[in-house]
Amino acid sequence: MVKKNEGTPDREPAVAEPRFDSVRPELGSDSGWDGVDLAVLLTLQAHEDGGLVSRHVETNTRGAVFGGQLIGQAISAAGDGQPAPLSCHSVQLQFLVPGQPGLPMRYEVQRLLAGMSFVVLQVLGLQGERALISAHVSFQRREAGAALPAADARGLPAAPRTCRCCTR
Repeated sequence: MVKKNEGTPDREPAVAEPRFDSVRPELGSDSGWDGVDLAVLLTLQAHEDGGLVSRHVETNTRGAVFGGQLIGQAISAAGDGQPAPLSCHSVQLQFLVPGQPGLPMRYEVQRLLAGMSFVVLQVLGLQGERALISAHVSFQRREAGAALPAADARGLPAAPRTCRCCTR
């Protein structure tokens, strides 16, 4: 039996199929995203009913909307309108179903907690009436850390000033 990429003595070897470019794959992106600038991919527009919408729906190798783009857009939706000194410190996200290419993503954000140090928001990522993701995103105010005493180094050997490889 002849394998696909091996030739026979009386035939030329079969032409190898082009390899999938996993570094920068062509996945059928919409014309609004250049495939490079992540800020464009993660930018959401305010909708008249208070939701946030992304027209950029990037598909994976199986033709579904799934993965990192939805995570990034959910965090972007949660951060929309948050005061500047807050930083995202926790994300819990569930992928419910894969999205369909060609349909815009809509994000609805609901505030669950607004405390002195933390803000927790729930984000639903929708295509039409179908929920694709559900996320809880938590933001924390930047605060000065506790002043800790210096470590007690008694009994430990002195650290070398240079490594041996640099003194050759």
